[in-house]
Amino acid sequence: MKFISIFRDKRLTSRGFAFLLFILASAASAGIFRGVNEYNRLLSRNMGERTLNDFISIARETPSVEHALDVLEERTGTQIIGIGGYSRNGEALYVLGTAPEVIDPDEISKVWVEPRQYILNHERGTLIIIQRPPPRQDNDSPPPLVPDSPSPVFKALFHEVNYWEIQQPGFWARNMMYKVGFAVSEILIALVIWYVFWLNEKNRQYRQKIEEQKNLVVIGTAASTLAHEIKNPLSIIRLQTELISRISGNEVSRELKIINEETQRLTMLAGHVNDFLRDPEGSPEALNPLEFLPEISAAILGMPVRISFEKKDFQIYFDRNRFRSVVENLVLNASQSGSSYDEITLSLEKRGGIICISICDRGSGIKPDHIKRVFDPFFTTKSNGTGVGLGVVHRFVTAAKGKLIINNRENGGVCVSLELPEYIA
Repeated sequence: MKFISIFRDKRLTSRGFAFLLFILASAASAGIFRGVNEYNRLLSRNMGERTLNDFISIARETPSVEHALDVLEERTGTQIIGIGGYSRNGEALYVLGTAPEVIDPDEISKVWVEPRQYILNHERGTLIIIQRPPPRQDNDSPPPLVPDSPSPVFKALFHEVNYWEIQQPGFWARNMMYKVGFAVSEILIALVIWYVFWLNEKNRQYRQKIEEQKNLVVIGTAASTLAHEIKNPLSIIRLQTELISRISGNEVSRELKIINEETQRLTMLAGHVNDFLRDPEGSPEALNPLEFLPEISAAILGMPVRISFEKKDFQIYFDRNRFRSVVENLVLNASQSGSSYDEITLSLEKRGGIICISICDRGSGIKPDHIKRVFDPFFTTKSNGTGVGLGVVHRFVTAAKGKLIINNRENGGVCVSLELPEYIA
């Protein structure tokens, strides 16, 4: 069951598939480069044998080793930097250049199993060939010599064990290129697989978001319908409480007052939910903020509020009803912050192409860990708050390509800054 649950985890499954794909691709890449390296080694041996054949042909016609080596380099561009002849016990009989004075008997014993041994010398970038002549019919007879040959170089080829060290810069350059190519290919394979996995993960997240948005659309439609339908019975309840109040007089006035307050709170909550679910952009038009600020602040606070501004002739591009809702929510929050009304201020200024509207109070402020959550729907620290107002404000302001910034003030209080781009007709 645990295995089945892991298999059903699509993210874990895709990671496992990506890892398996990387292993398979790496194995294929390693196989290809292994074949290429083997081909390069075989090519190196073939070129080494060809160099030896060329050298032997030249040695038949030259009087000295040095001259034969010079002719070989002139004709083929290849260098033999070490030549040696040895007995079966590894003692040197003929040594030139980088050939060692003694060869390990274990190395010599190998040439009686395989007539040729190929050794790559990484330090000098050379190929070493250790070989023995073709087997003689009489193993006890001395190694064959060619006394009538005019070349001592040709005679040196007939020792029991011969040593050749040939420079092969091309082989080592290709070998390094293959190693670098393999490392780069592994990195590219990893990057490609990671990119494919990232795309798959993004697509999975997008599909999940689309499904969530579909559910939210259904829930939002239901909530909007419910909020609208709630207003009708709430209006009936308020009318009935007024009728009861007229009939009963002051006998149940306290109870009716509580009913009216709660009914008003539910009506406000339904209105905020409806605002939150509406299209946040609405029908924007060119507006002058000064047409709304004095009227709204005076209506909510019941007194004129000090408004400071630089000039009157700039405009913003905002839906009229939504901008009114934004200002009403912000001024209402300031009035409920615990600040005295005469300490609530509104300012309006232009900063470059940005219109900044600030509403500040001297209330209790907001806790630092709550500032990041004030725009979350239904988050509130007020006992009678709905937690929807600032969420609605944030949606409307963002739809108008603006910013809403909330900061605590020194000496207490909060300052809410509404930044909107200036509208230029």
